[in-house]
Amino acid sequence: MYLLPSIIRQLLLATALVLSLTSVTAQNALPKISDVRVTNNPADNSVIVKYKITDPDDKAFTVHFLVSADASDDYTIDTRQATGSIGDNIPAGKQQLTWNYKAAGIDPAKSRFKLVVSDGHVPTAMDLLQLIDSNSLKTELQSIIATAPKIPTDTTINRAARIRDLIRAECSPAGYQLRTQDFVFGDYKGANIIAVKPGTSLPNELTAVSACIDLAEGKPCANSNGSGLAGMLQIAAVLSHLQLKRTVHILGFDYSGEEFIGSNQYVFQGGIKDYERITGLIDLDRIGSYSADIRSHRVEDAAVQLFPAVYKEVLADSSRADFLTVVSNQRSHPLAASFMKNAGAYFPHFKVYEKEYPEYGEITVGETDFVQFSDHIPFWYRKYPAVWITDAGATARINGGAEDTPDKINFSFFTQTVRLCLLNVLEMGQPDHAAVYEAGFTQ
Repeated sequence: MYLLPSIIRQLLLATALVLSLTSVTAQNALPKISDVRVTNNPADNSVIVKYKITDPDDKAFTVHFLVSADASDDYTIDTRQATGSIGDNIPAGKQQLTWNYKAAGIDPAKSRFKLVVSDGHVPTAMDLLQLIDSNSLKTELQSIIATAPKIPTDTTINRAARIRDLIRAECSPAGYQLRTQDFVFGDYKGANIIAVKPGTSLPNELTAVSACIDLAEGKPCANSNGSGLAGMLQIAAVLSHLQLKRTVHILGFDYSGEEFIGSNQYVFQGGIKDYERITGLIDLDRIGSYSADIRSHRVEDAAVQLFPAVYKEVLADSSRADFLTVVSNQRSHPLAASFMKNAGAYFPHFKVYEKEYPEYGEITVGETDFVQFSDHIPFWYRKYPAVWITDAGATARINGGAEDTPDKINFSFFTQTVRLCLLNVLEMGQPDHAAVYEAGFTQ
């Protein structure tokens, strides 16, 4: 019953989002694929795929041909030798492609193929950014806070379970494929939740957004980490009405904190399939705190030594906690650089600083040990690009406590942060506007 009010709020919010997205995308119809015929020629190990493209708005398309050897989601078979109507500038009408599968070593009777026909019409980034606003974030945050009963009678695992239910309630009707990843760590029985939006032409390349779900029981946890969860779910809501070339994983990690057990399980225990590759993770953890007060950002001498360029500006501005931090390492620097570039292009007055750590986020400066504590760390150990997005810590003393309430959130800062994250997710995921046809070779 605790989910009913939040579900009603989310249905109203989703309806408004659908109407907004419809106005953004309605100007162009999707292409259509029809009259598909497959001919298998065992004598020369080739298949011929005939198909028809129709579209009232466009005359030229990009066609991708993908093959799965075992009829799974593993579309990594090399089809670059296919000839005929494949690639760019394919006209509407009847088309044909030929592929010799001998080198791939597949059995057509056990395989599947996918045709993706794109017309190139995607919404502009600016249109999509406007779909994230402070009202939607407030509504989302209230839904997350509602998972904490006023009387804390349960353990943390039960709060995590309620948040998993909330993610299911929002993502399943939006078309995401849901799965959980159960694990045991000592006496703790936890579970990650993974919401999957399959990509069109690059389905085995993953763009991931994460937030921890093991919030403290009986406390609001508005910033730590209700803000990260709310941001992640609002990004998921926008993406649910789009097509992306790459597959998206929306990740709720259980048992976070210093051990980041949930994200370890995802990275090293089967959350990522052998045939999948992470192109980038954006981890959202405490993204709603902001203060323009003098000395609201705590400055440590070791941090000044580590990041002199950042703290030269912070100290010159009287150490105000009025900026967003992108935590990266060398492998993740290109992803962080995209954040900086997009912030400058779309939000020129929004302060964003990159803090680039050594490879695994561990370093000692003088007598101070700096070890990064968030769910991006296991990705670094697996050598995947990943960044941690976090605020400047104006409410660090109350994060996760009884005083971590929504009134401490700066919703203007919070909204800009989530918009910037959405922008980078879109850049990684690559929006598409395509018809997709999947079938076996033996039709």
